[in-house]
Amino acid sequence: SSSTPKIAMHSLGNHFASAKGLLTSLPFTPEDIWQLKLPLYHVAGLSIVFRCFLKGAAISLTEKAPYTHISLIPMQLMQTDGIEKAKVILLGGGPINREIPEKLPVYFRYGFIEMSSTSTLHGQLLPYCPIKIKDGEIYVNGQPLFHGYHGLTQPLD
Repeated sequence: SSSTPKIAMHSLGNHFASAKGLLTSLPFTPEDIWQLKLPLYHVAGLSIVFRCFLKGAAISLTEKAPYTHISLIPMQLMQTDGIEKAKVILLGGGPINREIPEKLPVYFRYGFIEMSSTSTLHGQLLPYCPIKIKDGEIYVNGQPLFHGYHGLTQPLD
């Protein structure tokens, strides 16, 4: 981010809609385990909890525990133990500046805090996440859309 930090206000509904949207396009079952490698204070880390809750799946809280799914930012990709055993690697949160081995099951995601995490997977819009680009600006809408910034006195356009 390049602007002044702001507090984004979300509801449970925003996060549930975001998780439901991603789970329509990502293989994930109640038998799977998602490694919590991202912090819970970040929307990408928090979204893992909602996905697991919706599927009744487990969350791995330690580095050494087995997992089937993991969410990473690009610089974590080659620094994570056991990555080659994962069924799904959800990768996003920054530019990808290195080659990714073809054998890794990487799912490229794009998202932002205003849409409660992930909005596209492999360049395809997820359900509940209509996006429009006009004059170089990205406009978003849908159920995952947050409720605004705390303390902002004018409504969002």
